[in-house]
Amino acid sequence: MYYFAKLARHNENGNDYFVVSFPDVKGAISDGSTIEEAIANGKEALEGCLEVILEKNRLIPTAKEYKGKEFYKIWIDPKIATAILAKENRGNKTISEFVEIIGTSANAYTKLEKAKLNPTISMLSRIANANGKHLKVSFVCK
Repeated sequence: MYYFAKLARHNENGNDYFVVSFPDVKGAISDGSTIEEAIANGKEALEGCLEVILEKNRLIPTAKEYKGKEFYKIWIDPKIATAILAKENRGNKTISEFVEIIGTSANAYTKLEKAKLNPTISMLSRIANANGKHLKVSFVCK
């Protein structure tokens, strides 16, 4: 799972620096003296914002596609991506209803949705199956 970062070059007193922001995640913004540093700092800001959104049970921002040389695809931590996907897959079911279906504890599932748990493949498969889906695991190029 990824979000697009928008990178902008700035100059202050003859010194270049780069600001990175995320059009789909308001509040996720950072900078750096190089493109690489700005992107690394931006990824940290993005993941921090997403963790707060998950912790506070707020609506997860939809990641849109952007084109242009100022946009960079930023892959998020798999633990955060898993939390987002699990929450989306649960749909309108309560946690109590959902854990009954997938056969786990409410405590473990709540930790999963808040990106505080590394789930097993078996748990992820049960979550997918709960809504008639299959778990797909793949490695992708960055």
